[in-house]
Amino acid sequence: YSAAVPIKKKKMYADVLLFGRSIGTGPACRLAAEVKCGGLILISPYTSVKDLVSEHAGAVTSWLVAEGPDVFPTDQCIGFVTCPTVIIHGKLDVVIPSKQSERLEQLLHPQTPRSLQILKTLGHSGVELFYAAVQEADTLIDMRRRPHRPLNLRSFLDNPALQGDTIAAAVPGYDVASNTWSRPTLEPGEEPYLRETPDGSVAQHGFKLPNYMLGLQ
Repeated sequence: YSAAVPIKKKKMYADVLLFGRSIGTGPACRLAAEVKCGGLILISPYTSVKDLVSEHAGAVTSWLVAEGPDVFPTDQCIGFVTCPTVIIHGKLDVVIPSKQSERLEQLLHPQTPRSLQILKTLGHSGVELFYAAVQEADTLIDMRRRPHRPLNLRSFLDNPALQGDTIAAAVPGYDVASNTWSRPTLEPGEEPYLRETPDGSVAQHGFKLPNYMLGLQ
């Protein structure tokens, strides 16, 4: 959320879909309540941290933390969301109960377009949740208002200006410490690991990785 605040004032969100999953739904919902964006997609969202604590630690502990900071109270933000909103949740979710999604759907403004899908056979995680989100977003949100710029993934990953190659994995990896990508270098099934920044890398970590992170111990 803090990274999005500087560009929030530039009104660049009209064609942007905001997405959040699990604990990330709080920041996404708050941002959607503050800007006019193209749509909001929430997977396994929560109503508030207090409600989460109550679910897992009981009402007494929830009361004890009630006075603490609740930076992203989704239940207090979602009523200000006006963009089309997709909410996806697994009925078998034991981390964040699906009833919290049902509550959030009720708190949306009456005129806000919405779609709530509670998937009976899924829990807190699963690629099927994302498939459902894509399907519902395509139905609820006008994805064809502006032409899309095609992305050539291979050309993107092979761009020397983006290569850090600090991650050894069988799939492309993104290194948040250096804001760089690493191309696939391992075979499927091999365990990924972090490695020393190679010669010629654009990554600038500023520190030496410990041996245990490099798989040397």
